[in-house]
Amino acid sequence: MIHEGASLTRTINALVSVHDVMPETLPAVRRTLDFLAELKLPPVPLLVVPGRDWSTAELDELRSLARSGHELVGHGWRHEAEVRRFYHWLHSVAISRNVAEHLALTAGEISALLENCFDWFARHDLPAPTYYVAPAWAMGGIGTDDLAQAPFDFFETQWGFEVPGRNRFSIVPLVGFEADEQSRVVPLRLFNRLNLWLAERLGHLRVAIHPYDIDYPLRDDLAEILKRTKPSRSSEPNVA
Repeated sequence: MIHEGASLTRTINALVSVHDVMPETLPAVRRTLDFLAELKLPPVPLLVVPGRDWSTAELDELRSLARSGHELVGHGWRHEAEVRRFYHWLHSVAISRNVAEHLALTAGEISALLENCFDWFARHDLPAPTYYVAPAWAMGGIGTDDLAQAPFDFFETQWGFEVPGRNRFSIVPLVGFEADEQSRVVPLRLFNRLNLWLAERLGHLRVAIHPYDIDYPLRDDLAEILKRTKPSRSSEPNVA
C-alpha cells in the first residue's frame, strides 16, 4: 500500500495515459485497459511506438481502440537506442535503460524521427496524433525552434507540456509505477509522494501507466491514486 502521506487528500484533474503500446505489449495493454474500466475511467491516451513490426491484425486493433475513444499519441520510433554518449549512459543507468532513443540522435535526426512518427499514423489509416511524448520523456538535443516546425501541436516532457509554436510551457507533476525490480519500489514511492504533494498545490497531475504496472508491486498505489482523480482531456496541455 501507499506509505502515509503519499496519497491524494482531494480529487484533482489528471491526465491518465498508457505508455509503450507495441505489438509485443498489446496483451498487457488490453489487461491494463480492463483494469482502468473497472475503476470507471473513460478511454485514455495510448502512447504508440510506430517503428515496431506491426501486423495487419495489430493495426486493426489500434484502429478499433481509436474508434472506441482512446487517443493515439506518438511515442518515439523504435523505443530503443544504442547508448553512445556518457550522459546517455548515466541516464540509461539511472532512469531509462536503453529506451531513450532521442539521446542517441542529433537535432536533425530527432526532427526526422518526429516527422516519421507523425506520418506513420496517416500511412496506416490511423488518426493523426495531436501530441508527442519522447521515450522516458527525454527530448534530447533539439531546440524549441525545431520543435515548432514539427507536425505535433504540443509535447509532453519530464516536467509538463510544451507548446513550441506559442512559446508556452505548463508544469504538470508526474507519477509512475514501473517498479519491475524491487530496487525501484522505494525510489518510485518517494518520487510519487513529492509529485502528489505538488499536484495538490497546482491542481493537476499526470498518471503514467506502463503495460505491466498492474503486475508490479505498486499496483495498489496506482489504483488508490486513480480513485482520487478526475480525468482530463489530453488536448488541453495545461490539464486544467
